[in-house]
Amino acid sequence: MRIIHILLLLLFWMIPAISFSQQLQHLDQRTISNSQIKTKRDLEAQAVASKCYDLAYSGLEQDAKTILIDAIYDSTYKEYESYLRFSLGQICFELNAIDCAKFQWNIISSKFPESEEAAAIRIIYGMFGWAIEDIVSDYKFSQEYELSTWFWNKSIPDFKTDPQEFVDPKLAVRYLQELYNRYDDENKRIIILNDLFLLFMGFNDNKFGYSHADEGGADNPSVEYYKFYKIAKGEGDDLALNLNITPQEREENIQKKAKTLLLSLANAVSDSFKTFKIGKAYYIRSQFLIGVTFCGSKWYSSKIKIVDNAIPYFQNVIKATEGEETNIFRLFAIKWVAKVK
Repeated sequence: MRIIHILLLLLFWMIPAISFSQQLQHLDQRTISNSQIKTKRDLEAQAVASKCYDLAYSGLEQDAKTILIDAIYDSTYKEYESYLRFSLGQICFELNAIDCAKFQWNIISSKFPESEEAAAIRIIYGMFGWAIEDIVSDYKFSQEYELSTWFWNKSIPDFKTDPQEFVDPKLAVRYLQELYNRYDDENKRIIILNDLFLLFMGFNDNKFGYSHADEGGADNPSVEYYKFYKIAKGEGDDLALNLNITPQEREENIQKKAKTLLLSLANAVSDSFKTFKIGKAYYIRSQFLIGVTFCGSKWYSSKIKIVDNAIPYFQNVIKATEGEETNIFRLFAIKWVAKVK
């Protein structure tokens, strides 16, 4: 990102630099002297920023931020506020303190909308789909507000979350289904469906899906999803207690039904790939994966034990890859089907 920053600034500095060189011959000695002073001050401001980058990426990010903030409020560098705030935002961004970075960049966009840095920020915000917040459009308010920061030491809240505390494959299914309904774009929909397929078949480490449904007893995420699904469909009677069987038998019965449901959903997703112009490759791969899952594996291997339930899926792969003699899925499918025969 630092390289991008430098390239962007070079781009915006290039045109003024050409114009300056063309007019240089018309400047008198006093103007040249002023330009030399400005160049020196430019180098000093750049040195401050460079030092802070070195500090930040050496584990001393707080020192780097302190130096840059001090420089921003140093009258010596008044005309470099935009540049220094951009550098501070850049450091925050690369250290994943996104809110801090956007705070600095929003100030630049409001106070210095015609600066090179503001132009670079518009490009960055466009890349990430962010909206520039006009938080300091009133320059007088900006000055008064900044003075208030001298009276206390701000500590920005840490909005980071622990991903492990957020893991819930059942919620992932519902979320992906909502995304699918929100987007009409085929490319987006096929990515969403592929993830749903992998979830339903059990290609995850979250104990969810067909291959995990008989693991973990009543607390298994697949069993919980099955119960939620049946109740949502108004079919909760299927879960009623049967006094003629033991609790263990009842649990095993529910697990079997959960596997049947998840396999049915995975098949539905796989079949839907054929409705997409770019879905053929996804259909072939999904049929292949259902087959190897039946065989107790999660990928292709010449050593897996082929079972009868897998054969129809491998035959679907062979049929869908006619004319593609070097397709890796086809080669394995043909080998396995021939082995059974």
